[in-house]
Amino acid sequence: MNNLQEKISIKPLIRARNFLADIVQDAQSNYEKAGVVKAFEVCFELIHPVLRKVLKLRGIIVSAAVKEVFRTADKRDDTAHSYDGRIATDVIDILPNFIHELDLKIVMQIEKKHLEIILQILRKYPYSFYAYGSRAKGTAHQFSDLDLCYQENIPISITRKIKEEFQESNLPFRVEIVN
Repeated sequence: MNNLQEKISIKPLIRARNFLADIVQDAQSNYEKAGVVKAFEVCFELIHPVLRKVLKLRGIIVSAAVKEVFRTADKRDDTAHSYDGRIATDVIDILPNFIHELDLKIVMQIEKKHLEIILQILRKYPYSFYAYGSRAKGTAHQFSDLDLCYQENIPISITRKIKEEFQESNLPFRVEIVN
């Protein structure tokens, strides 16, 4: 393990993401919404340097990927200089997408083009799938497999078909599906 890997832990990043996701859901009053905006600012400042290091370590083009991850968070400059209720509402509106992008890019490490392939396959079927394992925990490597599970009773012939579609896809990693 090189020195950079030893110095980077994404646990603070995951904690910041989880905190932000929790308070976004619970904010009702104007005071709580103002708190969400401030929490967003704190999380943004906390995770930005960590993201740059993690992306660099994982061989992702840092400048473009960071921009892409944060493209939904461009209200940051507005929030730092204004306490307008409209801006708070705008920020709260973009946070679910921001959290989703953060999950995909950093925690699960799935590029948008690969996510589109995954969703294209899974949307053909009326079942719910959940990620678990190293990608869901944020401990995956670039080519770690994606572990998906389901709870419904899916006929074996359908699960075989889904598995075949993933095997024939252009994904650079394996997708495992279990019940």
